[in-house]
Amino acid sequence: MKVVLIHGAGATPVSWATVAVRIPITFTIPTYNIHDSFDKIMKDVEKSIDDQPTIVIGHSFGGIVAYHLAQKHPNIKIGMSIATPWEGSVMAQIGSMFWHNYQFFRNIGKYENHIKFIRNNPVNIPWTNVITTRGLFNNEYDGVVSIASQRQLQPIDKIKTVELNYTHNEVLHSEELIKEILNTIYSS
Repeated sequence: MKVVLIHGAGATPVSWATVAVRIPITFTIPTYNIHDSFDKIMKDVEKSIDDQPTIVIGHSFGGIVAYHLAQKHPNIKIGMSIATPWEGSVMAQIGSMFWHNYQFFRNIGKYENHIKFIRNNPVNIPWTNVITTRGLFNNEYDGVVSIASQRQLQPIDKIKTVELNYTHNEVLHSEELIKEILNTIYSS
C-alpha cells in the first residue's frame, strides 16, 4: 500500500525526516505552499495520489489536507492525523480580518469552507487521530493547536484516538508516534 506523508502549515517535507528514516517502506512526501489557496494546495498534493490503495498521514494542517483527500479519492483506504486543528483557528480567523491578502490565515481559519466541510462530512474510512497534549497555558494548547480542537474529529465510533504527551512538533520525533504509524501501515 502506498503511504503519503503531508506536512503542516509553515513546515516542509523535512519535518518528516525523523519519521522517514524509521519507517522501512517507500512513501511520498508532497510539498505545497501554505500561502496558496486551499484549492491550489489540494491540487499540488493530489499529484501524489494515483490508483494505488493509499494511506494518508498528515501533521497539523496536513491532517486537514489528508482528510479532504480521503473524502475525494476512494483509493485512500486509511487515514491518520497528528496534532490537527479540526476546528481551525480563531486567531487565524481574526488575523484574516486585518491581513486580507495573507492566505495563510484563511487556510486555517475557523469559519473557512474547507474547515466547516469537516464538521458536516464524517470520515468514512478507518482513521487514527493523534492528539498532542503537552504544551503551554495549563495544557489547553500543545504549543500551537488547542487540544479541544484536536478532539473535534467525528464520528467517534469510526476513529481511533491516541493521546501522546508531546508538543505539537516534538511528537514527530517520538517513538510512540513511530509505533502508531507502523501499526496503521501494517494493519492495512
